Amino acid sequence: MAYFGEASDALATAHTDFAKTDEKFRFFHTTDAECAKGFGGAAPGIVLFRKFETQQVAYTGEATAAALKEFAKPLMIPTVFAFDDDKIEFVFDQQQPALFLFRAEGDAESAFQKTFEEAATAHKGKILFSYSGVTDGIQERLAEFIGVTAADLPTLRALLPEGMKKFQSPTAAADLTVENIG
Repeated sequence: MAYFGEASDALATAHTDFAKTDEKFRFFHTTDAECAKGFGGAAPGIVLFRKFETQQVAYTGEATAAALKEFAKPLMIPTVFAFDDDKIEFVFDQQQPALFLFRAEGDAESAFQKTFEEAATAHKGKILFSYSGVTDGIQERLAEFIGVTAADLPTLRALLPEGMKKFQSPTAAADLTVENIG
């Protein structure tokens, strides 16, 4: 949602230009200050709404469509997510680098999972953070593609979709820290 006041400025142009190029978002704008107060404030600006984590995220960057796209891109998915059919697009279609923590289902509450989540928060917007198993559906195909088997669990792997470069962390999952993940 965007509020532009009465003026048609660079922010309004950036919002409109971004809206013309992206079908993943619903774009709304208003020049009504009272309406804008209910959605993050009356100062001219843009607010991204989502249904997880922080539900309203105010945009404070440069007034260009490209800057808006870079702002919105990492906010389209949770900071840490289970790799599934709905998330393939974010890694492979959008060519975003990703870290995958391959783990067993029973490791959901493990110390290394918690460390992975802390690292995801610390490095949000730089790389995607996802976890996956190795035995079901799309997760099994991902594990096979990256070269992970059940015998490797738990393990941290990185994927750079551009060029399909794959990397294995030299650190055992039990020894992961926010710093060495970064």
